[in-house]
Amino acid sequence: MNSTEAAKRVEIQWSTYAEYYDQMCEANPSYADMIDLVMSKVAIHMGRINPSILDVGAGTGNLLTTLTSVVPRAECIHLDINPSMNARARKKYEESGANVSIVQESALEVDFPAHTFDFILSTNAIYAIEPHAVLLAKLRKWIKTDGVLILVDFGRPQKVNDWFWYMLRENVRHRGLVPTFRLFSGNWEVAKQNRRTTAAQDQGNYWVHSTQEFAKALQQSGFFVEEIGSCYRGYSDIAVCKKIPR
Repeated sequence: MNSTEAAKRVEIQWSTYAEYYDQMCEANPSYADMIDLVMSKVAIHMGRINPSILDVGAGTGNLLTTLTSVVPRAECIHLDINPSMNARARKKYEESGANVSIVQESALEVDFPAHTFDFILSTNAIYAIEPHAVLLAKLRKWIKTDGVLILVDFGRPQKVNDWFWYMLRENVRHRGLVPTFRLFSGNWEVAKQNRRTTAAQDQGNYWVHSTQEFAKALQQSGFFVEEIGSCYRGYSDIAVCKKIPR
């Protein structure tokens, strides 16, 4: 890639997105459904009193805040490269008293000892961490032999208008017209960043995949896929995996 092409590369502006991220999540019922779905998968496999848990691309900390309220003795690591996202997560952890350590590094550059984590989780982050095969290989190294990998990944092309009308309809129904207008009028930046997602996908900067392609990538990385299916209104896939011994 030459300097001109690099200058035109499009990605989400995560520091800008962080300012609006939680408001977007609160306005998006499918986000809460996704967190509940991940929590239900964790609960099925929760056989330890104080499990070690890694959240990759942990953002503003919503998943670990929820998880530690249910499993307070869990030892959690929040991994995210963005300082703005991490600052918001840190505030949540401090307010809730959650036992979470924040590691502000790239998932591609950080390293943990082999066989460290009982659970590795991620919600809609893997698609933006390329090359994903390198990341998946690291996750396999870090997870314990009997550990559980639970990934949700945003694999389908972003359709901004589809999300806009869905969230508008849901918020008018649950909040009313005026509160919804106030919410949307103050959050146009979210739509802007979502359009950047579409452009990044079109450029090949973010991983776009079908459910079958997601399963194949996990299998090729040395995981046995116990469960896989779509979620997040069909835009994402959720996979529950175990490491295949080598």
